[in-house]
Amino acid sequence: MKHWRPFLIVLMSLAVVHCSSDTPADALHMTVISASRSDTGLDAAVSFSLNLRNQGDAILYVAECGALPTPWIQVRSGTEWTLYGGGICEFDEILTANAIGPGQSIPASVAISGLGSHPGYYRAVILVSDDPKRLVDDEAAGRPQSADELASSASVYLP
Repeated sequence: MKHWRPFLIVLMSLAVVHCSSDTPADALHMTVISASRSDTGLDAAVSFSLNLRNQGDAILYVAECGALPTPWIQVRSGTEWTLYGGGICEFDEILTANAIGPGQSIPASVAISGLGSHPGYYRAVILVSDDPKRLVDDEAAGRPQSADELASSASVYLP
C-alpha cells in the first residue's frame, strides 16, 4: 500500500482541482499595462490602462459604458481598500454588459482627475458576472453583491 499512497494523493489532488469551479472574478485576469499619477492641484489624476482576459471556460460579462469597460480605482488606506473614483457612465451613456469569451482579451482604461491624489498604492477594480442581467439590473447595477463579482488588478505603487 505504501507504493500506491503518493499516486493516490496526486490523483485525488488532480480530481479536486479539476472539479473546482472558478468564480467570475477568478476567471477574469486583469493586467496593468500602465498606471500613472500626477498631483498638479485640481488637475491631479490617477489613470490605469488595462488588459482584461477571460481565463475561464465560460463567457464572462463586464460592466461597460458606451463601448468601453468601466473599471474604477481604489486606493490603499491603512489595511483597507477604499474607492478613489470611476465606474460611472457619462450622462449620455447607458450601462451595458460586454461579453468576453473564453481566451478572449479586451482593453480597458480609467482615469480620475480633480480629486487630488497622493503617493500610495492604487488598483483597478471591475464588476464581472456570468449573468449579463446582473450587471444592468436597475436595483443592483454597478454594485457588487459579493467578492465573487469583483475582479481586481495587482496594486501598483504610484510615487
